[in-house]
Amino acid sequence: MVAFIATLKIKAGREAEFERLQTELSNLAHAEEPGLIVYDVSRHASETRTYIVYARFSDREAFEFHQGAGGFVTTDPDHVMTAHEPLAHRRV
Repeated sequence: MVAFIATLKIKAGREAEFERLQTELSNLAHAEEPGLIVYDVSRHASETRTYIVYARFSDREAFEFHQGAGGFVTTDPDHVMTAHEPLAHRRV
């Protein structure tokens, strides 16, 4: 298995839109990526514009497919995110 954790910083006032887009992305990813096991997005407890993403894939190929799928690009035409910072990805 391969997993990654990332932080996403969202533009002020766009949090609800981001959450809607993440739900859309999660549904799309689960429908179209058979190697996706978990895709979870949580809002930071004290930094309300920061979200933590945890994803787990069956293997490296599934992870690379997800990275190349571009799902968020197609569901984020207005660029709700201000920054994307991968914390880690590793084989587990």
